[in-house]
Order: sequence, then C-alpha cells, then structure tokens
Amino acid sequence: MISDLHTHSTFSDGALRPVDLVAALSRAGIECISLTDHDTVAGLAQTRKACETAGIRFVPGVEISAQINGEEVHLLGYGFNPKSESLLKFLNIQGERRLTRITEFQRRLVEAGVPISAVDFDGESRSTVGRPHLANAIIAAGAARSIREAFDNYLMPGTATFVPRILPSASESIEKIHASAGIVSLAHPGDYISNQTVLGLIGIGLDAIEVKHPAHDQRLSDYYTDLAVRHNLFCTGGSDYHGWRSGEEENIGRFSMDWELPPNILM
Repeated sequence: MISDLHTHSTFSDGALRPVDLVAALSRAGIECISLTDHDTVAGLAQTRKACETAGIRFVPGVEISAQINGEEVHLLGYGFNPKSESLLKFLNIQGERRLTRITEFQRRLVEAGVPISAVDFDGESRSTVGRPHLANAIIAAGAARSIREAFDNYLMPGTATFVPRILPSASESIEKIHASAGIVSLAHPGDYISNQTVLGLIGIGLDAIEVKHPAHDQRLSDYYTDLAVRHNLFCTGGSDYHGWRSGEEENIGRFSMDWELPPNILM
C-alpha cells in the first residue's frame, strides 16, 4: 500500500490537527499513514480515529531525538503499544527536558534584548514544544522576519542564545520501542550522519532505514536502500510533513512508499 510514515501534527511542531492532516494525506492518495510527533504519542488516538473515518490504515508512530557517540540522530518508532507505561514514562522525561530547554532559551533571548517573556505553547492540543515555537514567538516580537532568520540569528549552535539538548542514548530509545512491541527506523540519515553511526545503530538493534525523504536525492535513496537490503532491514519513507515549511505542500504524496511493511505494525 502507498504509505507516508513520517508526519507531524499540532501535538508537536506541526501546523495541522490530526483530522486535517489525515484529510490532506487522503486527498494525496495515501493509503497508510503514521503520525510521528516529536517525543509524544498524545496525538495518536485522534489520528487513528480520523484514519478509521477516512478508510486509511494507521501505524502508531513517534520521532525520538537521541544520541550515539556524541552524534544526534532521530529515531522513528512504529507499531508499538501506545499505552506502554515504560514508553510513556520515557517520553514524559523527554517532554520535561524540552520544557526546561525552552525556558532557558526564553531567559537567554530576553537577556539578548528579544522581548519575549511568555510564549503560549499550549495552543489547541500542543503536547511537546521545540524551537519552531520559539521562532514564531521571535517573529511576533519583531526580532526576525521569518522562521529561517529566527533560527539563524538565535536558535542555532554558535549563536549566543543557543541551548544544547540533553538527549537519551540511542540504545535506550531503541530498547524502549522494542520493549513496547515496536520497530525502529533511522529518520532522514542524509549526508549529515556518518556511515559509522548508521552501522553503530544497526549493531544495537535498528530495524529499518528511512530511504525516501525530501532531504534525499536519488543517489542517497539508492545508497540507503542498498544498505538496508544488505543488512536485512526494512525500508521506510515519508514526507516529514509539518505544514509550515516552504514547499511542503508539494511533498505530500511524493515520498510515499509502496513496499511491503511488517504486518505487525499495521492497525
């Protein structure tokens, strides 16, 4: 079936509510989707209900930011039990770390003369917060004209106001998904993740690689497909749709997958 296994909603840093996200993907001909919000599963119930209404297959998902050998990686969990107490506790810790980081970002921004003293991160359904929310607050304060400018001037490594992340280990993240009966795919490895890191992830239990993604050209897609086949891994792909990035509307349906997925992750 035609699948998009990498999407985001208002429960993290996406622009669309789950019901609207499902409608957009359905119009693009997607037959199976996964909501992979950052470090939260709070939007899965609404997404599953919307998929049932639209007649689309649904895969529980999450995107976890982790680290291995000092390198940040993003791991996509699929098909797990979203009510797993161990997984929920783990994700709650990541959410608390995000809030602590955002609070420190706010403090540094105010000290730097950017007039934001409070930001509404709750919105209608917000569950996790991140730098895109700060970028919008910076724009609202008149300190930047675009999200890209806000990131470049205030939210990237090397800027005076940047706050580094505290990330869980990749091994712990993979273990939590596996213990919850799910599988793990490496998100958008692209050119920025070293081959040594990818092999290291395979060595600690990685199940799949995201081979189709807007950041991948055909060369990278072919390379990671070949790597997945050689190591007997599944291949995944998706649009990484957020709804606020330039050109994203064109990505819906363009990075779908028609390969067979492990049957246990489908619901």
